Amino acid sequence: MQVMDSCFRRNDRTMDPGVMEDKNSILVVDDDAAHRTMLRALIGGWGYGIFEADDGSTAIDMIQNRPFDLVLMDVRMLRI
Repeated sequence: MQVMDSCFRRNDRTMDPGVMEDKNSILVVDDDAAHRTMLRALIGGWGYGIFEADDGSTAIDMIQNRPFDLVLMDVRMLRI
């Protein structure tokens, strides 16, 4: 378990506060609210900032407004 914990530990890099938050951020994009809830509970527990979008169009808008470290997206999306 110790190896797994170190794999998911947050990077302690210095970030420009004008560009990103202190936490690494993940955008979860899925039209199924249950999937988003499950991923928020799992990944949020590892110390990441979690953001959600329920369709591709909303995700694109969010990405244009701020950077994300990772985007997890359903393969079959509504609206784009």
